[in-house]
Amino acid sequence: MTKYSYFSEQEAIQEEFKLFSAQHGDKLVEYYLANGFDQLATDLNYGTPFQRQMLFDFLMLEKKALLQCIRANKTFFLKLITDGRGEMIRPMLGLSEQRYDSLWAEALDLMSLYFAEKKVIEKMTNTELDKFFLNSLFKIENGKSIPDGSEEN
Repeated sequence: MTKYSYFSEQEAIQEEFKLFSAQHGDKLVEYYLANGFDQLATDLNYGTPFQRQMLFDFLMLEKKALLQCIRANKTFFLKLITDGRGEMIRPMLGLSEQRYDSLWAEALDLMSLYFAEKKVIEKMTNTELDKFFLNSLFKIENGKSIPDGSEEN
């Protein structure tokens, strides 16, 4: 009898992948984040659509690598949103299928938090700059504005 007694080759591949990912799952995520999905799939010799889908689902659904990717590249994603090209993000990440809707909702929540944080920081920075320029460049003495460094005669 052979090592495997599965009904199909796909089931055998899934079982092997489960064993492999249980041992090396975190390394797969690290490699994905550093090199991208296509490079990871190529290096693992995952050429069939089934293998690539299995790897992608593991990274996205089980390991939530997408959220780590968004954290690591938040500036890039915020730039897309700010430039009005946010609709490109979901297809770019390969999450167009309905089964990724819950993951996409989590990604949107994370990106909206980053966007709100960016807007608050911009507002605070602008307010602080206004205060700085008003208070440090001009002294207000006796109701008159006098530029710093100059003295009244």
